[in-house]
Amino acid sequence: MPLFFCLVIIGFCSCTLSVQGSVHIKLFVSASMKQPLLNELLSHSESEVLVVRGIDSRQQSLAVAFQQWHQLLKANNSSASVEIDPVAFRQDQVDQVPAMSLIVNGKTELTAFGVTSVNWMVRQYHAGKRGNIGTYGMTYPISEPDLLEVLRQRLQQQDWQTINAQAQRRLQSKVFSFGVTLPTSRQVSSRVLKLSGSWRIPMVVLDINDRQQQQAVASWLQQYPNALILISNGSLQQLKRLPAIWHKHPMYVATPELIRRFQLSSLPVLLAPENHNNWRVTTAAVSAFSVLDSLSWIRALISKASQPAYALGTTDNPSKALCQNVPVLSEKLITSVPWKELFPIRIGLAKLGSGKEPNHRAKTSTGLCLCEDSAGMFHPGVTTGFWRPQRLIELTRSPGCLMALGGHKLPMVDQRRWGTLGSANIPKGLTYMHAHVYSLSLIEMLNMFTGIGGCTSDLVDFDLMNLSEVDPSWNHPELAALLSPDLAGYANPAAMNACTADGLAALNSQPMDNLHWCAGSWGNIYPLSGFTSTYGHFADNTSLLATRALAKIHRIGLARKTVGEDAQCHSRITPWLPKSQYKMSMFWPEPEKQKAHWIGASAATWGMHRHPLGKDDAMYLIWQYRDCCQTAVSQ
Repeated sequence: MPLFFCLVIIGFCSCTLSVQGSVHIKLFVSASMKQPLLNELLSHSESEVLVVRGIDSRQQSLAVAFQQWHQLLKANNSSASVEIDPVAFRQDQVDQVPAMSLIVNGKTELTAFGVTSVNWMVRQYHAGKRGNIGTYGMTYPISEPDLLEVLRQRLQQQDWQTINAQAQRRLQSKVFSFGVTLPTSRQVSSRVLKLSGSWRIPMVVLDINDRQQQQAVASWLQQYPNALILISNGSLQQLKRLPAIWHKHPMYVATPELIRRFQLSSLPVLLAPENHNNWRVTTAAVSAFSVLDSLSWIRALISKASQPAYALGTTDNPSKALCQNVPVLSEKLITSVPWKELFPIRIGLAKLGSGKEPNHRAKTSTGLCLCEDSAGMFHPGVTTGFWRPQRLIELTRSPGCLMALGGHKLPMVDQRRWGTLGSANIPKGLTYMHAHVYSLSLIEMLNMFTGIGGCTSDLVDFDLMNLSEVDPSWNHPELAALLSPDLAGYANPAAMNACTADGLAALNSQPMDNLHWCAGSWGNIYPLSGFTSTYGHFADNTSLLATRALAKIHRIGLARKTVGEDAQCHSRITPWLPKSQYKMSMFWPEPEKQKAHWIGASAATWGMHRHPLGKDDAMYLIWQYRDCCQTAVSQ
């Protein structure tokens, strides 16, 4: 059977080696070596780990490659597991095989070429030899491509300009909604709801597409000139073409938390505070659609059709010049992304590469799983777990600034709500920034896991998922606190002091999921708003706001739990942020090119220098761990 890949055998040395500390031996080999030697290594290896450097050009995906690797191990009756680690070849500067490295406490102390004897390497170590000690036998060239280099080649082959243009076209017709659909009220009703909190600004909730609802709430807007307008849904074109009177009020999209918190069942509705704890909830009577309304609606459609199409960046607002243009879909995906964070990848009992994994990842002794489809049929599969870049979060002071989409401005948002970095020298100084969450499923876009049942992402395009400018709770922390009654459980000294332990855990191992209200040394995740104190560093503050934006999409159902045995067949909805399934790497202004960091890890270890002069906005690439059951069909 021909070999299609390069192997690295990592043998975990026993105490008989008499080396102080944790010791590992890496044996690098390649398919270019003679077949009998490779078969001997595989057939006689016990409790060893096989690490694959790359995949053959004939192998279209990791799944196909692993099937061939498993057949090879089975043919040699090998009990070894499989890893892939092109980074190890680079770090140890291995350019020919066989080669062997001795690692003590995570540091490569000794490297030799042309040798395969573990005992010989240990004797050289005890003799005081260190570093690259040369070649001591026959060596062969490495015939397999570097997996990271293959990934970079696929990135270069993508037509990123077309993908970016498609994302901008989708944005033009995007309907902003949190999934709120309520019927129209046909009669007047009023009730008092008891809610405690400091938020005291009236709110009008309606379906902005219903002209009769617009007429029904006109008197409320005159009565409460400071009221917020909350709409159930609306596109950029619809919001832009509303009469000027509507834009005098701050306009947002109604969130599911607000609907549930105020127990709304129909629209339109006026939410007016009466005293410290009571709110008056009033619905208006909206008449049925008449013939005159139909004629008016048709005339409006004709008028809108004759207007020029909405285009990004056509606003004359001078703040447009302060909107940064960060070309995400470009060579930056090659130069500004720590691609070695993809590892480790687990398929069955095989492991590709080394690195940190969530403590709560799915663990099985067989590497097999069983999932039920929508028809009630069960399908066997192979357990798979891997990191993947999944989201992009940008934080900007300029309202409506889409840095990832060419630096375009959205003219429909309130341009008066400018962000600020604040000042740590001012008492009670605050940082406030807008957050935009994008879907960026690079693994699927590069066809690395396409077609594998249970392992593909629901979103496979570059697209805008969430815009904080339309979220009232992001812009008003008092409202965010009102809509999160569970916040009361964390607003005490004991809960806040627990975040110290979370910060230490994020720094030394990984964040603590049971302390879901903490973001380690960055501060508290709640309330889910765009305001935070300015006492931290720029990297700490922007990371905290990015974490809140991530927690927000979990709260509204746009993100799910994807780690653990219960999420292998279907990802799970969770209102709290499962922190250990995420890692973050700064993408802009100063990218983290070598490694990512856990949520809550102090910027003192990764980001104190990542704030160039004049660049006060930020972007973070979000890495998500995915446990799945790899079946022949989708679930």
